[in-house]
Amino acid sequence: MSWAKIIDGSWRRRVGLRFMFMLLRFDPEAYTVSRGSALLTYLRLMSMQTRNDAFIEVLLESIAAAKVTIENEYMSLIFSTDRLRHPLLHHVPCQPFMESSDYVISVPEFFTLRLPTVDSESFYEASSNVY
Repeated sequence: MSWAKIIDGSWRRRVGLRFMFMLLRFDPEAYTVSRGSALLTYLRLMSMQTRNDAFIEVLLESIAAAKVTIENEYMSLIFSTDRLRHPLLHHVPCQPFMESSDYVISVPEFFTLRLPTVDSESFYEASSNVY
């Protein structure tokens, strides 16, 4: 059973976030898996266009969270994995942590980055081309 079938929207987003976070944390290659993988098959069943679209969709949903639990960690993991190459992330004003080249986003930084992530002309242009 997928989390998409959970009726309560808040709970559905929370379960989806946790699932995608743990998947990416333990298997970063899941973001760019090749054809024939179990994840790609699962995402096709979920009607996602591409494998990283599912991760980005969960990121965009997590931005709306009123209470932050792991949303900042998920954003850090997505930014570190994607390196802000996805068209919807190009414009995000964020730099990797100097010592590890990974993105480390605290809860206050998460709140600061939420609006710039979805509120720019380049985001709207990219989203019309991607989705």
